[in-house]
Amino acid sequence: MDYLNSFFRRRSRTVMLSLVLVCSLAAHTTFQSEGVRGTDDVLIFYMSGLKVFHGPALDQLNDRAIRFYTEKGTEPHAMLRLKLHKVSLNEYALPGVLYYATSRILKPLFDPAPGLYPIFMSQSIVFGFFLTFALTLLLLAGVFVHVRRRIFTWALGLTIGLYGLSEFLALHTHSYATILMQDSIGGIFAHGRDLLLRPGSQFSPLAFTPRSHFTLLLIGLFALRWRRQHVATYGLLFVLTFYHLSASGLLIIMLVGIDLLVRPEIFRIRSVAAIASLTATLFLDRENMWEFLLGRGLTALIIVGIALLASACLIMVPVVRNKLFGATSIYRRVQSLLVARGAIASDLILIVTAWIVSVIAIYFLIQSLDMRSFASWSEVYYFWSRVNGRVMTLL
Repeated sequence: MDYLNSFFRRRSRTVMLSLVLVCSLAAHTTFQSEGVRGTDDVLIFYMSGLKVFHGPALDQLNDRAIRFYTEKGTEPHAMLRLKLHKVSLNEYALPGVLYYATSRILKPLFDPAPGLYPIFMSQSIVFGFFLTFALTLLLLAGVFVHVRRRIFTWALGLTIGLYGLSEFLALHTHSYATILMQDSIGGIFAHGRDLLLRPGSQFSPLAFTPRSHFTLLLIGLFALRWRRQHVATYGLLFVLTFYHLSASGLLIIMLVGIDLLVRPEIFRIRSVAAIASLTATLFLDRENMWEFLLGRGLTALIIVGIALLASACLIMVPVVRNKLFGATSIYRRVQSLLVARGAIASDLILIVTAWIVSVIAIYFLIQSLDMRSFASWSEVYYFWSRVNGRVMTLL
């Protein structure tokens, strides 16, 4: 018995990480066997790799398709999705590269039989999903080896176990995180409950979509963050921009905002400031879905940006700065309370508070829009009703 106690004290992290690897791969295989379908979204994942290596040619083909279906008078929603898919091809760059690499490995096997092209495509995507998940899982395990906290490793094992077992819950699985596009308040809570407790093949960190891989690595990112390894945290966030670009934008806003409020001194460290700035710049440079994500909300975003810039200029005035951020200001009191509660509690308090406030604000925004208008319906469906659901399923 003493030998067993000694072994588990010394090797418990290794044992738990090994179990995490085995159980995660088993759950992922199950998700693939039950959830992979021949949809346009799955093809977009594969085409993200073509975008990296054959960008100009792919853009020309997409432009031809848009012109062709426009001339045919295709209905607005189908045209919107066609245009949305064109501009979303740089969203999943790293998974796309791995899917494309898988297809190059399989290509010599199928070249003698051109008629088997559909099988070639399906096998490239399925094996590409598995390869991407396996490499992501190894990266996550490497993060936890680096963190070297037994309690964090056991928490990882518990998290993976819960997400695997969640598929046995008698809840409905949803393909979309449109929690605010429901007929009633009860529908909002029911949809949110289902997404949170049984995220399914579209949102589980053990599934096969780029969003799932992104979510899996978020566990490692917060482990680094809660060990106060801020350079490594923002370094991993930089990597995550290549997994799922729009999701990384939400995370950049969240983490930088929290750090500016609670621990702004970390940005005086040059390496932290440099990697955070590089990550934000990369996101702004590569993201080109603003028009489709926000619709007319882009105007509101520009107005907010101008207001923030004006506020920043106002804060430069010493009297105003002292009033807002001085030793007796509300900001200092809130900051002191959060710092006293530690990194984990302060993150959770601010994330939950911001999420609840934004849910309420966006709910009333949606109620003010005319849903009979296709423009209003599309921006609600593709952004406003999903943003909180996406954040919830990520975190």
